[in-house]
Amino acid sequence: MVKTMEEAKIIDVIVSLTDLISGADKSVPYRDLEGQLKVAKYTVIAGHRPDTLVETSAYGVSVRLNVDPAEDFTVEGDDLHTVVTVNSLEAKLGTSFDLDTPHGSQSLIIDAATEDGSTAEYSDLGLPTRQLRTGDLVVTWKVVEAPTFDITISPEDLACGFDKTFSVLDDGELRCLELSIESGWRPGDELEIAEEFCYVRLNVQDSPYYSLDGDDISLTLDITAHQARRGCTVTLDLPQGERRIIIAAGTISGEEIVYEGLGLPAGEDSSQGDLYVTVTYPPAPALRAVSVELAPPPPGLFSQLRSYVSRLMS
Repeated sequence: MVKTMEEAKIIDVIVSLTDLISGADKSVPYRDLEGQLKVAKYTVIAGHRPDTLVETSAYGVSVRLNVDPAEDFTVEGDDLHTVVTVNSLEAKLGTSFDLDTPHGSQSLIIDAATEDGSTAEYSDLGLPTRQLRTGDLVVTWKVVEAPTFDITISPEDLACGFDKTFSVLDDGELRCLELSIESGWRPGDELEIAEEFCYVRLNVQDSPYYSLDGDDISLTLDITAHQARRGCTVTLDLPQGERRIIIAAGTISGEEIVYEGLGLPAGEDSSQGDLYVTVTYPPAPALRAVSVELAPPPPGLFSQLRSYVSRLMS
């Protein structure tokens, strides 16, 4: 805004924090007493502060320095203050990150076990002074929940562990997660991935051959009536690999057999599971007769009946 000298001899101007740190030659337009548009030049010197009055090249005209309100930093004395958002795992574990400051990009460290609302001071990243000293940068930490990403794996990955890369969306941006997961987890478990500062939730693909229930594996095994009657050995393709089981002779169709220790492997928070096998088989086909003839009565049957009836009537 252009002001006349009658309106104000002090003109408010906006400067950047970089101007206050490094100094800068600047200019501002104004109108003189005759209404003519003029330009006043002034110099921001390293060490100036907001609200400082600076003389210009125009007689009787000064400027008052104001910091751009769009800046991410505020000035308190010699120090710069800002708020930095980190997620809960970054605050818990500690990390380093790059922060764009009026001094340029700076690599800063956040200590482990940082709490929401706590502050950290970084020396010599504030405003310079005329005593050859520089203020500090004061960061207030805003801690938010770490993101949780859903990933889908196979039952084999769950039982044996895996090293894979997954692509996920993080605030609309594609992000690659390199995961190295050991066995012992269960469907629906949430894992803390320290290297990525996030959590992942395990979703497991369905199998047409078996189902997972907590630590256990359940399946239905179809065999023949002959195999059930005689007993047999069967090789099953389970999530943890091939396993041989024995079906005892005389097993009944619909009977559930438990094989201890053949379920999902144990983990830090889970136990070794069992395998539940339900045996089914069709009934043996009945033998169909070609023809049926009634057997003749034994000899003397009718005479024995007459004698018996006569005794009853006498």
